[in-house]
Amino acid sequence: MQDGQKASLEYYAKNYDEFVAMLSKKGINQHEHAAYGILSEVGEIASAIKKHRFYETPLDMENIIEELGDIRFFLQMNLNLLGINIHNKSLNDSLALEEIQEWPAVNDDNLFYVLRSLLKFEYDVERDTLDLWCKWLKLCAYFKLHPSEVINYNVVKLMKRYPSMQFSNEDALARADKQEAKE
Repeated sequence: MQDGQKASLEYYAKNYDEFVAMLSKKGINQHEHAAYGILSEVGEIASAIKKHRFYETPLDMENIIEELGDIRFFLQMNLNLLGINIHNKSLNDSLALEEIQEWPAVNDDNLFYVLRSLLKFEYDVERDTLDLWCKWLKLCAYFKLHPSEVINYNVVKLMKRYPSMQFSNEDALARADKQEAKE
């Protein structure tokens, strides 16, 4: 990685909300886009876990990191739309901290139920988004990943996919980051 790319990675990882805003497709219902994105990424994590648990393959941690990063991207899209800066917001503003602390840690016994709960969208988008953010943090902990590690991976991947740092249908479909990995 060149110095300019490294500086960009550090900047965008620290300013992830800005990064996601630049790469979010304009002129569409972004809440709906985020919901479909989260649904599809949760399915990909479930598929990786299924292969590991039932087909006895090694857990593909690179895939887990990638999918958690994609969930975080779509989660950030909703946070941006709601005007929530998660780093400057007390969760007590919208969600009782005691309630969050009561949620159990993710473990082998409840992993399926936590993943399934990520697919539940009610009518309170802000509460659902903050709920998802907390569960995302717990999933990172379950997989022994630091949230910044997941975000950094996502930034690197999307910088390769969108070299102009703007969303385009063509770049989304071409998936340059996947082509590079094959070479």
